[in-house]
Amino acid sequence: MVRIQGIVRLANAVRQKLQTGILPGEVPEFQEFIRRNVKQIEELCRQAKTTPRSLPSPSHKAYLFLKGLDLERLPLRREAVLPLPSKRVRISNVVKSYKAFLEWISVAAAKRASIPTERGRIVRSLREEVAEIERICLENGASPRDLEDPSRRAYGWMKFLTQEDHLERHLETVSRGMEILRQVGARHGLGPRKLLFQLVQQAAIYCRKTGRDAISVQASEGFLDADDKTLEALAHCVLVGRDGQWRQRVEAYVDSETYADILFEVEEASGLGELQGRGRHYDLKALFEKINAERFQGKLDPPGLTWSRTFTFRKFGHYHPTRDLVMISLTLDDPGVPPFVIEFVLYHELLHKKLGIRREGSIRRAHTEEFRREERRFPHYQDAEAWLVRLATQLQQGKGLLVP
Repeated sequence: MVRIQGIVRLANAVRQKLQTGILPGEVPEFQEFIRRNVKQIEELCRQAKTTPRSLPSPSHKAYLFLKGLDLERLPLRREAVLPLPSKRVRISNVVKSYKAFLEWISVAAAKRASIPTERGRIVRSLREEVAEIERICLENGASPRDLEDPSRRAYGWMKFLTQEDHLERHLETVSRGMEILRQVGARHGLGPRKLLFQLVQQAAIYCRKTGRDAISVQASEGFLDADDKTLEALAHCVLVGRDGQWRQRVEAYVDSETYADILFEVEEASGLGELQGRGRHYDLKALFEKINAERFQGKLDPPGLTWSRTFTFRKFGHYHPTRDLVMISLTLDDPGVPPFVIEFVLYHELLHKKLGIRREGSIRRAHTEEFRREERRFPHYQDAEAWLVRLATQLQQGKGLLVP
């Protein structure tokens, strides 16, 4: 697999530039900048005798975003905007604490019998750490979103594990992952080295760290709800090699709503700051008022409404019940997206708010039969579903936003 440093960072910088708008005089230079970088990525892949599709998933998606930009319809602004200086808060040892919790969780998950006892101790310590970070930020007239990026991501991961049943699910998945790693390692004769499995806050899908006495596998927190077959496929990819069937199973899970939902929730926990419902092309507040009047008889209390910080390629919305927050993907804040499509995505998330989650034993069901019945009542249901499927397919293929 070819790795090219900086693609994700470049895509995020471009996204922020687009949100601000391009000065008319800067358009030719910006267009050339994008074309040059896309060409450079493709040339580096060619030299490695591969294609951008073989890039790690975050880099591949960032490449697709850059490749799919409509450079002839860039958002413009008429005058320069002087950015306010961002207040960065530095708190020592946040990342160190994050790594300590990773090790603590690994030890607890390795002994299933100790999980119930250790879970209580871990969550109490997590809450204390999160509260201390928030206190220091408050004393400095800031919030956790103002932390330097590594610390903000570490804080968000710790905050995420204090919410709902996230830590319980995390420990259970890490425990299963360790056992599956051992089984796969034993079948392929990896010897006596210790195998560790961790769910972490990282852009990469997974990475492997090999030491003299141990192999550590770190997978994205997005695998929180992965089943045994997915974890087995992940173990094969990391320990043995990216065989076709195992790689396809991992990629299918990474492209699933389950994986995207977790990443949305971790992003929310990291601190969204002031909710940004007004986008470059669509205003979520205005859309909510329209949908509430037409589909809910005006009876639905308004949730928090915001655009995501990043573009997505499959999952285009998410509802967080604890925070009563609807987050819509920036991908849809585009003039090429018809109003009925974004209205449908918002309607879908508002149905989650209205109907909630049903528990059947240990299984959480959000898309119940009642949910699907109400979803199909949307006037353009079939057209919107088909449009989103085509959009996801085109984005995955690197064709940009070309629908219909």
